[in-house]
Amino acid sequence: MKMNDFIGVCFGFGTLDTTFDKYCDAFDIDFSDDDVYEAISCCSRNLRNVGSFLYHDLFERIIEEYEDQLDREAFDYEINGCASRLYYNGVTIFSPQDLEDIISEQQAS
Repeated sequence: MKMNDFIGVCFGFGTLDTTFDKYCDAFDIDFSDDDVYEAISCCSRNLRNVGSFLYHDLFERIIEEYEDQLDREAFDYEINGCASRLYYNGVTIFSPQDLEDIISEQQAS
């Protein structure tokens, strides 16, 4: 295991976790060093939670972007390393297009 992978594992990211990057890329979300420092500070009692904290922040940013068009209460997410997922009414969301399709369906109804 490379040192970068080891550090990621210590902060709660798996060595094969590309899910975080996929969501960030798909939704064009960037995290600053201040975001990471805040996560570390908030999780200082258990640094293994840093990854979960950042996933939570990521999913909340996505939800906030769409809450004017979709019911916020219908969003949900599961945080579990590379198995982390965002849902809308039980449908797994991987990209903005997934949410745009749901918006289009709702408008057609």
